[in-house]
Amino acid sequence: MQAVEQPEQQMAVDISSMENGAPQQPEVDSVSIEELERELPHVDDGQIDLSDVLSRVVQAIYAELTEMAETLPSMSDAVRKRTLADWVVKTKKQVVKLYAVAKWSRDAGTIQKCMNITSFIGAHHRQLEFSADFLQRLKDDLGRVRLRNHDLLTSLDVLTTGSYLRLPTCIKKRVTQPIPLTDEEVAKTLKDMENAILYRLRMSEIIPVEMSRYRIEDGRVFFTVPKLFEVSICLTGPLPTDGWFFVHVEFPINLKDETTGLQEFPRVPTGWAKQFISQEADNRLGYYLLAETETGRPKLPDGFVDTPLIRLYNFLARTPEQIVLARVQQRVKLGNTKPSDEVQPLRLSVTWEPSQGVLAVNLPPSELTLPRDELTVDADNLDFESMLRKVIEKHSRALLVALRAKLQQDSRGEFSEPGVVVAEKDALHLHLCTDEVVTMNVDMRSGRLNFKDINDLGVAGRASRFYVVTLRVFNNPEALVDHLGALRTRTILSIAEEKAHYLGYQSHRTRNLGKQVLEDIAFLDFERIRASRQGPDFGNTSNVSVQGLSLYDFKDWEANDTGASSGFDLTIQTMKELYSYCCARVAYMNVERQFKSRTIPYTHVNPASGTTQPTEIVRIQSSLARCVPSLCVQATDILSGAPAAEAAMPNIRVIPLNWWSDENAQVITCVKLKYVQQPLGKRAGSSTIIRPSKRIIYDTTEAVVSFLSENVNTCVDEFLEEWARVSKMVVIAREVAKMSKEKAWSDIQLLSFDLQTVEFAYAPGYAVSIACEDQLSLDGTKFILRFTRDDPADSFNPHDDAEPFLTSILQQHGQGRLAPSLERLVMMLRDTLPIAVELEKIRKGCQEQGYHVDTFAKASGWYRLLYPTLKHALDFRLLKNQRVAILDGSHSLFKPSHVRVDSGSVPQPSTSRTASSSSSSLGAASSSSGSASNAAAATNELFLQPIPQFSQFAKEAVSEAAQAGTPNLVDITVGVICETSAVGVLAQSIHKKVVEKLKR
Repeated sequence: MQAVEQPEQQMAVDISSMENGAPQQPEVDSVSIEELERELPHVDDGQIDLSDVLSRVVQAIYAELTEMAETLPSMSDAVRKRTLADWVVKTKKQVVKLYAVAKWSRDAGTIQKCMNITSFIGAHHRQLEFSADFLQRLKDDLGRVRLRNHDLLTSLDVLTTGSYLRLPTCIKKRVTQPIPLTDEEVAKTLKDMENAILYRLRMSEIIPVEMSRYRIEDGRVFFTVPKLFEVSICLTGPLPTDGWFFVHVEFPINLKDETTGLQEFPRVPTGWAKQFISQEADNRLGYYLLAETETGRPKLPDGFVDTPLIRLYNFLARTPEQIVLARVQQRVKLGNTKPSDEVQPLRLSVTWEPSQGVLAVNLPPSELTLPRDELTVDADNLDFESMLRKVIEKHSRALLVALRAKLQQDSRGEFSEPGVVVAEKDALHLHLCTDEVVTMNVDMRSGRLNFKDINDLGVAGRASRFYVVTLRVFNNPEALVDHLGALRTRTILSIAEEKAHYLGYQSHRTRNLGKQVLEDIAFLDFERIRASRQGPDFGNTSNVSVQGLSLYDFKDWEANDTGASSGFDLTIQTMKELYSYCCARVAYMNVERQFKSRTIPYTHVNPASGTTQPTEIVRIQSSLARCVPSLCVQATDILSGAPAAEAAMPNIRVIPLNWWSDENAQVITCVKLKYVQQPLGKRAGSSTIIRPSKRIIYDTTEAVVSFLSENVNTCVDEFLEEWARVSKMVVIAREVAKMSKEKAWSDIQLLSFDLQTVEFAYAPGYAVSIACEDQLSLDGTKFILRFTRDDPADSFNPHDDAEPFLTSILQQHGQGRLAPSLERLVMMLRDTLPIAVELEKIRKGCQEQGYHVDTFAKASGWYRLLYPTLKHALDFRLLKNQRVAILDGSHSLFKPSHVRVDSGSVPQPSTSRTASSSSSSLGAASSSSGSASNAAAATNELFLQPIPQFSQFAKEAVSEAAQAGTPNLVDITVGVICETSAVGVLAQSIHKKVVEKLKR
C-alpha cells in the first residue's frame, strides 16, 4: 500500500512545481518572524509575574524576622534556639521553592509563545467553522434568489469585436494609464514653473518681511524664517489667477532632550500632523480662490488684493522694523489698493495663572511667581517639559507648605506638636506613631495627593490603605485632617493587631459598645499606654489614688491625646499590660452587670486605701492590680434578705482577680465581720491566715473573710451562698460560746470553728459538728450534722440515728431565727441523751445474750425499742420540762388506739374500712360474718400488738423506783412519766419484765 501511494505523492509535487515547462522556486515570505509573533493573541490565564512572587516572599521573610526580633528576647535559650531552627528550615523550603520557580521561568517565553499559538489556532479553527457554516447558509439562501435578465447587447459586442464599446470616456481616462513624461519634459516643466514663481514673487505677490529669505528650486519656492520654520509651496499653474498649494514644512528647532523629544515632535511632520498642516495651509492659500467654486465662502472685496502668503505666516510675530519694511513693500507693489490680510503680531509666550482652591488650600500670589527668564521660549533650546516641571514643582512646594501649616494649625492639635509633620524638598513626612511614617507628596501628572509608606519592605498589605486615603482626599480635600487622623487610627490598630497576633491574643476592630460603656472603660490609666517614655514608673503604685487613675475621664483623654507627639509606642510589654487591662475591664463589667440586674448600687474605690487585703491574696496579685479601682457595695444592699446580714460591716469590697494570667478570671469579695471569733481546732492552725476551703480565706487578725469565686459571671450568687454558710457558722459559734456563760451550761464547750464547720460538746464525751450547704437551692439551707463520742472503747454516738430529725430543727428556722433554733437543738440533744444512751446499752446487752432487739429514732424526741417478734415495742417520748414518757408502742398519744389494753382481742375496724370490705363483692351479703372476721385478722397483722400485762409491769417498775428514792414518777396505765435522769432505772426494769414475758 505504501509502495503505491509514494509515486502519487511525488507526482503531485512535480506537477505543482512546474509551470510552462519550467520549475518555479517557492516565494520567500517577506514578513519577519517577529511581525508574525506580534499578530498572535496574548494569553496570560493562570500566570503571575515572577517579580510579584519574589516581592511577596521577601516581604514575608522580612516580617517574620521583625517579629522574631521582638519576641525572641523574652524567650528562654532553648525555646529561642528551637524557634530559630524551625524558622530557618521553613524559610529554606520557601527559598528553594522560589529558586525552582525561577529556574522554570526560563522557559516562560517558550510556554507563552505556545499558549499564544494554541489560542491563534483555536481562533482560526473557529473562523473556519464559521466560514463553512456561512457558506452552507449562503448555499441554502441562493436557491431562492432570482437572476436578472442577461445583457445580450454587451455579450454581442464582446463576442464580435473583442471589447466593450459602450464604456464612458471619463472611466477610460481614469482607468487608462497616461503616457509618462520623459526626463527632459519633466525638467523643462519644472524650469518653466520656477520662472513663473519668480516672476510672480517679484512683481505682484505680497511677501511678509519675515519670509523675505527664500530660494526657488525643484519647481517650488522655499521660504525660511529663522528659528521658526522652513516651508515650500508651489503654483497650480502659470496663469495669474492660479493659486498656491502647500508642499512641505520643517521646523528648525532644537529640543533639549533629542532622544525622546524628536521622536514625539519631529522637525518634519509626518502622518496625521502633516495631513492637518497640509489641509490648513491649502485652505489659507486658496481662501478666496475657492469662493468661486464653493458657496458660503466670502469673496474678495473691491479695492483689495489677495495676499495668501500673509495668511500663511499669520501665526508668527513681528518686530517694529519688520512692520516698516512691510509698509514700503505694500506701497511699491499695490499702490492705492489694500492687501486682503494683515500680518498678525503673534508670538510664543508662556503665562502661568495658578488656580486657587486646589486641595482646599488658598495660596497667596506672592508664593506663585517665577522669574521671567524661566518662562521664556527659546527656539534653539526648546524645552516645554522643563518649563512645565518648574511650574509644577513651584506649585507643589507651595501646596505642601500650606498643607503643613493647615495640619499644624488645626484646632484639634493632632498634628501640631513639633516633629510630627516634617517638610522636605517635595514631600511631607507625617509621624503617625513610633516608627510609622507616611510620606505625602503631590503627583505632578494628576495633581493628587499621594500617600505611601517610607519603608518599602514594610508595605505588605498596606497599599490598599494608602489607596483608600488617596481616593478620599481627592474626593473631599477639605477633610484632609480627618482622613489623616483616621489613617493614624488604622495604623495604630494595625500595629496593635499585629502585636496581639504575635502574643496569641484575639482582637476585634468593631464591637457594639455604647458611649456609656466607653466611659466605663475610661477609668483605666491610659497615660501608661499613650505614654510617654518620660512619665512616672508604672510599677510604683504606692501613691496611686483615684484622681491619678483618671476616673471617668474619657473625654479629657480623647481631647488631650496629641498622637504621634506622645509616641504611642505599643511595645510587646505595653500590649501585655493593655490586654490585662481589657481582661480586667471585662471582669469588672461582668460583676457590675450582676449588680445592675439586682439593682445593687456600687462605687469605685482606690485599691490602695481602706481595708488591707490578706497577705495570701496580695502575693498572687499582679503589680498592675493595684492600679485598677475596686468595687465597693454596701452590706445592706447586697445582703438584703440574706441570713445574718448584721454580722458584716457596712462596706464590702469586690475585686476581680487572675485577669492578668492565662487562667480563668476569679472574683474575691472581702467582708469584715463585726464579731471576731477566733478559729479553733486542728484546721485553724497557728497562722493568722487560714483557708478552711478553696473558696474562703479568713484573716483572724483583721476579722476579714475573703470569698473566692471561680466564675466571674456567677460571683454574686456564689458569694451569697458562701456568705449564708459562713454567716450561719459564725452565728452558731457565737451562740455556742454564749451558752456556756449565759445559761451556765459548763459542759457545753466550743471544740472547733473554721467558718465552714462548727464542732462543740453538748455533754461530757459527746460532740456534734454542724455544716451547711445548698444555700441558694429551692429547698433552702441544708444543714449537715455529724455526731462523735470521745471514748476510745466505743466512739459511737447514739444521737447519730436521729440525725435527720435533729437536722430539721435547724432547717426550720426563719429570718433571724437561727439562734433560737440552735438553742432548741442543744436542749434536745441534752434532754434526749439519757434516752439514747440507755437504749444503746439495752441493745448491746441483748445482743450479748443472743436476744436481738432494734432501737431507732422515730423523731427528734421519740425513740423506739422494737422486740424480735416485730409486734411489740417500747416508745420513749420526750415531754416538756425534761420529762420522758415510756409507753407501749401500740398506744398512740394523739388519737384513740384500735386495740384494747390488757387484752389480746383484735381491734374493731372502722366504718369506712368495713364499708370498703363489704362492698368489694356483690355476693358477700349472705356470708357477712365470715368476711368481717377475715378482714379483722388481716388488719391485726399491720399494727403493733399490746405488750401483755404491760400495765402491771409499769406499776411494778414505778414502785421499785420509788422505793429506791427516785422522785417524780407517774403511772399513766399505758406507761410511765419520769424525769430524764430516771430513764435508765425505769427502762431497764420495764425491759427485763417485758423480755421475760415475751420469751414465755
